[in-house]
Amino acid sequence: MPRRDDIQTLIALYNRRLQKLREQAALKGISTPPEISLEIEDIEAKLAGFQAELETAPAQPVSSLSDAELAQELTRLSGQPPPSSSTQIGGFNLSNVSGSTINIGNVSANVNAGGDIVAGDKITTHTTSEAVDPADVQAQLEAALAQWRQELAALLEQSHDLDSDDKAYVEKTADKVVEEAQKGTQADPAKLEGWFKKISNMAPDILEVTATTLQNPFAGVGLVLQKINDRIKLERAG
Repeated sequence: MPRRDDIQTLIALYNRRLQKLREQAALKGISTPPEISLEIEDIEAKLAGFQAELETAPAQPVSSLSDAELAQELTRLSGQPPPSSSTQIGGFNLSNVSGSTINIGNVSANVNAGGDIVAGDKITTHTTSEAVDPADVQAQLEAALAQWRQELAALLEQSHDLDSDDKAYVEKTADKVVEEAQKGTQADPAKLEGWFKKISNMAPDILEVTATTLQNPFAGVGLVLQKINDRIKLERAG
């Protein structure tokens, strides 16, 4: 069981990184890279776990955690693989850290592990034990877009508010969305937002279809489409 001071230190470090990520996301708006959004969600989940641990952690342990024990607790609380490296960070040492990145202030280190050391004022954590095949990512993206296209077609077929010309226009615009979105992270958010606005003006229900279908994080661009979706909803509500 880690002491309260150790957990509070981890919480402070993660909060600092989270603040920087949120500032980046605010500056980039709908152009925020998907990996930033995913890291924000990951850190928020970790912070919730740390807060739960803090409530049960002893205020006065018999002895302070050693560097190795602190690293072990970080690994356990973060849900990372077992430790296997030694890292010197700032003014103290974390031993046996693997599969994650921890960066604090100025860094000097010897590392023999799957993690990364980055000099600078930030913390980054990520698992490196399993690589994601780009072909799998593209396949999931195309599958999500195909499902979205089918659901849109079904929605248009049931619509009694649009004539055949309007439905054809929505179908044509949707084809443009699919073609652009298939580019993944290279897709143009401005083009996608323009087409979504045109579609939503004629078929408002498409916003809900998009929200439930294109939110797969592995699709990458799905996060961008979700943000566009939310933005259009806010504009319509205002």
